[in-house]
Amino acid sequence: MNKSGNFAEKWAASLNSTLRMDEVVKEAKSDHSGMEKAKRIFNIIARVIFHLRKIVMAIPVVYYALKLAAYNSANLPEMVGLRIQADGSYLEMISRATAVNGCLMITAVCLGMMFLSRKTVYPWVISIFSLIVPIFLMITNLYPC
Repeated sequence: MNKSGNFAEKWAASLNSTLRMDEVVKEAKSDHSGMEKAKRIFNIIARVIFHLRKIVMAIPVVYYALKLAAYNSANLPEMVGLRIQADGSYLEMISRATAVNGCLMITAVCLGMMFLSRKTVYPWVISIFSLIVPIFLMITNLYPC
């Protein structure tokens, strides 16, 4: 009896530990399902940001292009010179509106390439460099040689 009683006690103890283990597993699964929900929500947010990456990247470029255009339209002379020569004269003269709108068009074409391209970063970097054009126009016309 003692041996079978021992067996019964051991079996009951192992059964209790198994039941306790099942409770621990259930708690872990309930925590895991919460983690799964959080992970799923995070993945949805990441997917939305990934799909909107071109728009998010274009916003600062458009902002600074418009800011530079407004500054240049207020500060450039009425006739803007292009292709400065060694003696300080310009080879070609265009109107201020053409210079400002031309710079905006260059940036718009670069951003259009970004939206139509599968690769995003290369056309975006080119559109960033296109913001240098209005700065060069301003520098060469306000502070000639």
